[in-house]
Amino acid sequence: MLNIKLYTYKNKATLRNFISNINGNEKVILFSELNDKLDSNFLYYVDITSIILVLKNAEKTEILFQIEQSIVKYNYPNIKYIIEEKLVEYIKNNFILIFQDVEILCDAIEEELKLPEKEKRKILFVRDLNDDDFKTLINSFNEMLIGHSTFKKSLEKHLKEFRLFNKISEHKILSFFIFGSSGIGKTEVSRILHKLLAPSEKMIKINFGNYSSQGALNSLIGSPRGYIGSEDGELNIKLQSSNSSIILIDEFEKADKQVINFFLELLEEGKYTDLQGIEHDLDGYIIIFTSNVNENEISKKIPPEFINRINYFGKFNFLNEEDKLKYLKRRTSQLIDKFNNNSNQNISKEQAKIFDDINLSKYDSIRDIELEIKKKFIDITDNIENKKSEK
Repeated sequence: MLNIKLYTYKNKATLRNFISNINGNEKVILFSELNDKLDSNFLYYVDITSIILVLKNAEKTEILFQIEQSIVKYNYPNIKYIIEEKLVEYIKNNFILIFQDVEILCDAIEEELKLPEKEKRKILFVRDLNDDDFKTLINSFNEMLIGHSTFKKSLEKHLKEFRLFNKISEHKILSFFIFGSSGIGKTEVSRILHKLLAPSEKMIKINFGNYSSQGALNSLIGSPRGYIGSEDGELNIKLQSSNSSIILIDEFEKADKQVINFFLELLEEGKYTDLQGIEHDLDGYIIIFTSNVNENEISKKIPPEFINRINYFGKFNFLNEEDKLKYLKRRTSQLIDKFNNNSNQNISKEQAKIFDDINLSKYDSIRDIELEIKKKFIDITDNIENKKSEK
């Protein structure tokens, strides 16, 4: 019979407080991180809370046996096992041959745990717009987004409904999932809404091309301070550093299953608690998911339960010739105006005719048209510089 001492902490807040005060040769790690490569010069506090919760919910004897084996194997002097206070009775009843003595690792000290109240963040939500401002938002959006007329009608309808139901706490987060080929305006939806609601703020954008491996959820919402591999989490950081109420999630089809499940819960609850125990309230936010996945692959790559949770799920098609021409004229006009306003040389109407040579029928994506416009623009400016040097 072993008699390993078990140390308890009251809650995540007390553990965070403990971690912030431990010495440089002490570390808190998760039970899953136990291995033979742990440095003998360190004192490790091994948190078994998460694995015991799994065991308690699953009630599987094979998990119990695996936990016992690991604890017996790693019964080293430089390892202390810790657990959240609420699970102590369960441990006493199920690990009677291993843990007998229980000691408090850290207790709640009310004054120490009081955090300064955050200043009210000035975030402009769609629900805050009056009727005139809302109409301006819709009109501006429709003008700024080239093409996709069907989506524009759906956007207005969903925003109107969201304004109403979010105000009465019946709808926490408005979600859109837009899929289709690359470069046809999917991410423009979030960029335009962001510019209209929070033009001076950083855009909250996360690319899920980096979230396809195990442990991706930790990268997204962080891991507890002091744990090996501890990090703050990209979503947490970007929410704290921007007052925008628009979140863009790009390449969603590449997300790990854990991350998908996280968003299922987030869209339902309207908030989440990160792995440092901090709650983030996203009530009033608009989340736009984009994906390059083909229509015939949707059912394979996007779980149906996630699709059912989304408020708008639809495809963006290629622009027609009229919309491509509209984009060409608008974009070239923007570039010429910027150049003329920031240079002592002007691009004349005659020189601008070079853009008329672009064969729009060759291109399906706005991105490809943009590249061709810039090539022509460089030709114009090079020609201006050459004429200048000849004089």
